[in-house]
Amino acid sequence: MAFDTSLFFTTENDALAEVYRREFQINPTILPIALPVFWAPRTRAKKVRLGFFGYSKTEKGFHLLPEAIEICRAKQLPVQFVVQIQHSNWEKETIAAERQLRRMPDVELIDRTMSNSEYAEQTNAVDITLLPYDPERFGPRGSGIFTEAVAAGRPIIAAQGIYAATSIGRGEAEGEIFAPYDAAGLAAAIERLLPRLSECRTRAVERAARFARHHSGDAYSDVLLSMFRAKGDAA
Repeated sequence: MAFDTSLFFTTENDALAEVYRREFQINPTILPIALPVFWAPRTRAKKVRLGFFGYSKTEKGFHLLPEAIEICRAKQLPVQFVVQIQHSNWEKETIAAERQLRRMPDVELIDRTMSNSEYAEQTNAVDITLLPYDPERFGPRGSGIFTEAVAAGRPIIAAQGIYAATSIGRGEAEGEIFAPYDAAGLAAAIERLLPRLSECRTRAVERAARFARHHSGDAYSDVLLSMFRAKGDAA
């Protein structure tokens, strides 16, 4: 019995596409991460709010936060941290980092999963999104949290070697890149970004609309439809 079937290879960014081409001789289609864009009014808080969201694990740099926060406090930087805690108690470093965070001032903890509306409210209430993802373990993978931040016109801080940092280098995203991959490097990036946050935010907002269009539902659908049209033309 014959079946009319097709196999499509897709990935979310060109860095991963290059891995497919180099390692497997497969030329995938880039299928963007589709998302709604939420814009929240900016608050006029005295301190700059930095947010870490998503699953709490060492692969995403959760364990770097306590020491980085302590360094920022020691330098009396005008910052406040918003940290989502969401994990399964299986990494010792994550458990230890959570215990440290619970004892720290100037840290607002979101100790739960969030609904879509609450997530949009919380992520858009910060001034900077932290993406201290491990370059060795996370590598060139895409990130919904990164995509949402850039589409909303929010600066980011990313570890050198991950795709978010590549996007900063290309001028697609705005923010700061840190290396080496440790807490001191993360804290130093925060300190470097603070004096230029206003101009960085302005550029981020200017570039956000174009970036968001590439990650809209329409853009996602267009890529899917193009693959099926190509299949039809080949037939």
